[in-house]
Amino acid sequence: MAIQPPLDDRSVLRASLEALAQFHPVSAALSRLYQTTHPSQFEQRVIAWRVEITDAANDLEERVAQLERDFQPSLNLSPLGVDLATWLVKTSPKGLTEGVDFEAIQTAFLNAKARDLQDAAAELKLLGLAEISTDMEHPVRQVTPRYELFWLFDPVVLGTSPQDDAVEIARFALKDDGCHVPELETAMGWDKRRLNPALALVVDLIGEGRVRQVIQADYVTLGFSMSPEERVALRRLVAAARRPPDV
Repeated sequence: MAIQPPLDDRSVLRASLEALAQFHPVSAALSRLYQTTHPSQFEQRVIAWRVEITDAANDLEERVAQLERDFQPSLNLSPLGVDLATWLVKTSPKGLTEGVDFEAIQTAFLNAKARDLQDAAAELKLLGLAEISTDMEHPVRQVTPRYELFWLFDPVVLGTSPQDDAVEIARFALKDDGCHVPELETAMGWDKRRLNPALALVVDLIGEGRVRQVIQADYVTLGFSMSPEERVALRRLVAAARRPPDV
């Protein structure tokens, strides 16, 4: 019998689904908790797909190809769009929203035309998975992955789940009403590439005034504290992860 993924894994395509549906939540916390406990039919398809593909395909290329076959019509991503997304995920050094020069993308995709690569980047932008910077001479000068890209593709490309990891971060933070991220990194034993996408999910549930805004290049933030409402939100996230899915 296939093992069902934790409930929070239902959020693996949440960011793309919201972008596709033009859904603008009143608050990130309510949106994420709602999407976790009330999965759409599309998200339920993702649950079944992840169980099936994990059992059937260990090879990266096979998993990515299966992702394209199963979800390309819904995501409206071309094969080159999937390839670009996969490459951005694999080459991100720290899992942060760091810009990648278009020249570097062209070097990585020598057989693709510049126009096609520009269109692939535009696809990711339209889905809310990346940002594009331009200037007078460059229709696409830089492509910057958003955290939504990592939340969507990390489980497929890297075999890690920012959604699962976010639950572990929530458990850690609830011990002391917040966390100092370098200590979190040491306690979890994760590298920054794995840590940051999951941390971004948790930080989205925390008010800006309680998230440290120190400028640095290693983490989403150096730390955060929590209000009573935010503690409740994180407890609900942890509790939801313990419940079996009802699909």
